[in-house]
Amino acid sequence: MSNKTSSENNAIADWLTVIFTAIIAVTGVLAFVLASKQLRQDREEAQVERLLNLVRQFDEEPMVSYRKSYAQKRLQGVTDPSEEYRILEFFETLGLLVDHQSLDEGDVWEDFS
Repeated sequence: MSNKTSSENNAIADWLTVIFTAIIAVTGVLAFVLASKQLRQDREEAQVERLLNLVRQFDEEPMVSYRKSYAQKRLQGVTDPSEEYRILEFFETLGLLVDHQSLDEGDVWEDFS
């Protein structure tokens, strides 16, 4: 009878091991899914913040002066104003950030089109 009780105890211990191992595995998968979701959300928030900073930079000095001076010179017939390069550098940086997926292309299009 002692052998039967020992084998019953072993069977119970084996089932408990299976159950707790499954719980640990499910917990690990859930942690991975939640961490992935949080990282995606953090990345999207960083993209929005980066875009807002670039919009602010575009709407403040010195970019406002560059754009105004560029427009005035173009109206006067100047074909290659120096301010053109400052403005193009800004948009090249913007394009680089889009290419590297640091900014969402659709959001950039909405703000700068």
